[in-house]
Parts: sequence; structure tokens; C-alpha cells
Amino acid sequence: MDESIFLHDALVRRKMWTAEGIRPVVKITGLHQRTCVLGALCIDGRKFFRQYSIYLQSRHS
Repeated sequence: MDESIFLHDALVRRKMWTAEGIRPVVKITGLHQRTCVLGALCIDGRKFFRQYSIYLQSRHS
């Protein structure tokens, strides 16, 4: 079993040329949308996954 959280508005870092002393501007939308994917592989080979727009953490640790 595993889970992953994908952000819809990721900051992509790239190298670029700019004039000396000028800081490049990176445009992002500022949204906090994310998608949570949970998946598991059964002993008999079956695959199970679910996709959610919210992730509820278990209170049992």
C-alpha cells in the first residue's frame, strides 16, 4: 500500500539566461489544488487504487 499527493500548481525550476542583476520572474497560479492517489497490490496480483481531491489522515498513529 502506498499513497502519493500531486500538486496541480508545481513550481518548475529551470536554468535560464538573464541580464546581470535582474531576477527572473516565475509565474504560478497560486492555487492549492491537489490530488491524492492511494494504491495497493493484493497477494493474488489484483490492483486497487483510489483517487481523491482531499486526503483525510488517520487519527490512529
